[in-house]
Amino acid sequence: MKESEFGRGYATCLLMFTWHAPRLKRKDPHFGDEVMLWANASSDHLYELVVGGKVPRRDGKIARDMAAHALNCGHGYGSPRPVYSEEDALRWIGIAAALLVNVGNPQSIEEAMEIDRKLGLRPEQGIWGCSEPMQPW
Repeated sequence: MKESEFGRGYATCLLMFTWHAPRLKRKDPHFGDEVMLWANASSDHLYELVVGGKVPRRDGKIARDMAAHALNCGHGYGSPRPVYSEEDALRWIGIAAALLVNVGNPQSIEEAMEIDRKLGLRPEQGIWGCSEPMQPW
């Protein structure tokens, strides 16, 4: 099995995604590039989001939908490319945080990985995975 770049799992990926929240900062409420740049880094952790195992079906669907939007914001293609707002990003962070509460509210990468193992998953922190919350710019 190839080693994960940005992390693999459910709680593991969601937690690392939320840890990018302090770096979400906008200067102009009508200009979406800052949100896109933030999503480019934070959504990397959602590439290997796994919702199998014992993850509740409803939560898995919510997680997949949220991840699809965050990934599209940070890495999406198409013309015209959708513009996402800071409110969108804050909503995704809130969704991820609520999903984490539903599985035990991990506060560390070790706790998240242990939750994933209990969910029947094989989590990885990844080569570029976060080990703690990001500091604001």
